[in-house]
Amino acid sequence: MKNIFLLLLITLFNISYSYAQEKGKFRFDIDIGYASLNKGDDGGGFVYYFEPKYTITKNTNVGIRCGGAFLAKATENTINGSNGRLALVDIGINSSVLGTFDYYFNKGKSSFAPFIGAGAGIAFVSNTKIDFEIFDLDEEDDNTDEEFEGEFVFGGMLRAGFEWSKFRLSLDYNITPDTVLINLEGQQVGTSKNSYLGITLGFYLGGGKWKTNS
Repeated sequence: MKNIFLLLLITLFNISYSYAQEKGKFRFDIDIGYASLNKGDDGGGFVYYFEPKYTITKNTNVGIRCGGAFLAKATENTINGSNGRLALVDIGINSSVLGTFDYYFNKGKSSFAPFIGAGAGIAFVSNTKIDFEIFDLDEEDDNTDEEFEGEFVFGGMLRAGFEWSKFRLSLDYNITPDTVLINLEGQQVGTSKNSYLGITLGFYLGGGKWKTNS
């Protein structure tokens, strides 16, 4: 997936750069899609983003992207015979608020507008290993804490895609540091990788229109 993202970036950089868009406009982007984990990590999830933006020049805008991902990461299914627990999956919640910058490639003569962009900000990450009891040999001592804890980290994002009229398709690689993996009893059981590639479809409200000339 990383190779596809890099190929799209290279393709967009090789498009002619004398492009324009309407400036001085506010818009609001809404995107949903699929989250793909890094190569070698089994699993995936769901992503969602909400992003108000302001066009500062004819081909650039800035925004604040709020949203995140729900990730399910496969684990080795093993039974612990001493307490009758079966490990199932690691659940990851990755929420973020990023300041963003996008550069668009459009001459104002078409409704098709490729773009590249980047962002940086703060993410809240929580990773929990889910298991359940098949049997309990010591019910009185079983104190399961089901609170999902997490931590704040700095994160970043690179993206590329295109808009066609009011609709948009985007590939965004979200860079988030590894964090602690805990179980439902609050015990640290390892670390979890949090970076992911988001593949989203969406649309935007406001912002004017790309095709300004006949």
